[in-house]
Amino acid sequence: MSKRGPKPRDFWAQVEHGTGCWEWMGTRFGNGYGRTGDGRGAHRVAYEMCVGPITDGLLVMHACDNPGCVRPDHLSVGTPADNLADMVAKGRSVRGTANSQARLDEASVRRIRVEVA
Repeated sequence: MSKRGPKPRDFWAQVEHGTGCWEWMGTRFGNGYGRTGDGRGAHRVAYEMCVGPITDGLLVMHACDNPGCVRPDHLSVGTPADNLADMVAKGRSVRGTANSQARLDEASVRRIRVEVA
């Protein structure tokens, strides 16, 4: 690992090994991702322990979409753009007024399009 972190025995003792996802049973961040004692994401630590270092700027993505999963074969690295494309491909992106960041409703968009045309 590139950073000091938990000993493998201590780390894996906090994991429930199931037939699917391996669930982190330790502390979690508010978004559901596991949190190790040194403040790093448990999924990142698992990836580093089992696969290798994570290049700066890359994310560790979950094929299973389970933020608490630390199973190495459910994890891969990718760019933020890769992560976004994965989210869209899996139908997890929120569009239109369902998005809390939306500034226009559908009627406003239609009116603007008519005015521009």
